Amino acid sequence: INDAFGASHRKHLSVYSLPAYFEDKGIGFLVEKELKAFCKVLKDPEKPYTVIMGGSKVSDKIRVLEHLLPVADQFLIGGAMAYTLLKAKGMDVGSSRVEEDRLDTAIRILEEADRLNRDFILPVDHCIVKTVDRPGEKIYSRQIETGYMGVDIGPETVRLFSEFILKAKTIVWNGPMGIFEIPDYAVGTNRVAEKVSQSGAYTVVGGGDSVRALRALGVGDEIGHMSTGGGASLKLLEGNGLPGINVLLKSP
Repeated sequence: INDAFGASHRKHLSVYSLPAYFEDKGIGFLVEKELKAFCKVLKDPEKPYTVIMGGSKVSDKIRVLEHLLPVADQFLIGGAMAYTLLKAKGMDVGSSRVEEDRLDTAIRILEEADRLNRDFILPVDHCIVKTVDRPGEKIYSRQIETGYMGVDIGPETVRLFSEFILKAKTIVWNGPMGIFEIPDYAVGTNRVAEKVSQSGAYTVVGGGDSVRALRALGVGDEIGHMSTGGGASLKLLEGNGLPGINVLLKSP
């Protein structure tokens, strides 16, 4: 019985190789709960459908965005991955973290969102600093000046995101809006977490930081499903099967 959802995207001996030798095999209650939750947002989502994506790298979420663009209505993008997309749009992002080798991919994603007429919302203001280790010197600005880097979304962006979140019927959220590990840069993530909990939408949340933000605020009970697997949840959102689950369907 495989009840290790968080490891099911890996071809580990215990979840992938060993089950191939057994005739009688299946999933546990936790894996069943996870699969039902993701099936609901991937196969039959209620509209409007809003996807909230954050985290450090756009490269980690490319396949998720490509898979969900034809399905979801709005995309709210925060975290460091937003700066690669903003630079792809020709905006000055100062010293913010950018995946230079992914700019062409970012342009392609933006063009596809435009072609499909999706609301693809990037931050309109930012919490910026000169160095991450000086949170007391942070300022909020619509522009990212030379020598500054973005470390969180700003209050105007929170308000903009909130408009979409509160109208949504289905929400998928993966990744923080800023450097969540540092409290001064966790404001955007916490505000988004509050709005998600108030939305009334069926919500699936994956990724450790997003889940921690909701639990820290004590609003976990308001969320439809908080996934136990970051990597496994991303694989499902990419439209891929999980090796540790697929092997259970095969005869020895």
